[in-house]
Amino acid sequence: TGERVELREGENRQVADISGVGVIQDSIGGVRFEDKGMPGEGRCENNTIVVPRKGEYFVVLSDGTKVWLNSDSRLEFPNRFFGASREVKLEGEAYFEVAKNATKPFIVCCKNYNVKVLGTSFNVNDYEDESDSKTTLASGKVEISMNGRQTVLKPGQQAVIKAGWVDVKEVDVEVYTTWMHENFRFQSETVEEIMKKLARWYNIDVVYLGESVKGYHFTGYLPRYADISKVLDLLSLTTKIKFELKGKTIMVMER
Repeated sequence: TGERVELREGENRQVADISGVGVIQDSIGGVRFEDKGMPGEGRCENNTIVVPRKGEYFVVLSDGTKVWLNSDSRLEFPNRFFGASREVKLEGEAYFEVAKNATKPFIVCCKNYNVKVLGTSFNVNDYEDESDSKTTLASGKVEISMNGRQTVLKPGQQAVIKAGWVDVKEVDVEVYTTWMHENFRFQSETVEEIMKKLARWYNIDVVYLGESVKGYHFTGYLPRYADISKVLDLLSLTTKIKFELKGKTIMVMER
């Protein structure tokens, strides 16, 4: 309908009723789309959830698919799924638990490729400011389609999409599929990669005093809901870098 609705935490309310699909916001901070009509009834209308920096959101689509959206992400989806497939569009990062429907595949459309599933759990990371995009499979099976080529993933595998190519590797799935919980988890990630994630979550800017500091690696946990100064203190304990926080800007330098 083109209406913009502000989704606020701590409320349990009926947000809207769109062509026979009730939109309910739970007090836990998520929204679910409940299809109240009979098959074929009502109109198919597109919705968009935009999650700003320093935010996260949870949505249950009308087919029962659960989606966790990370900071600085955007999900476009219909209020109800008609046709031969269930398609959504993603910018940013989301973790999906797809409701099974063998006759109607679920498709996540990213900028340069699509991820097709029937019923499975997986994570898609496709930020504009990242040099590559990653799809990580927790359970089930997914198919990556890009430039006319298909790549099938098995549980425990990750597809890294970069410069028009797909590279498949075995990974520790929990590193890429548990970001919505209490801790960030990193597996030999560079300081530059880590700071991009922290910048989205804490809504900060990062300035590097020297290119070499970007290449240091870190493996371990960092608290997700702690004050940014505590997170930076923990990161500096295990690396050869230090941080200086000025307002909303973090200066990163060697010790």
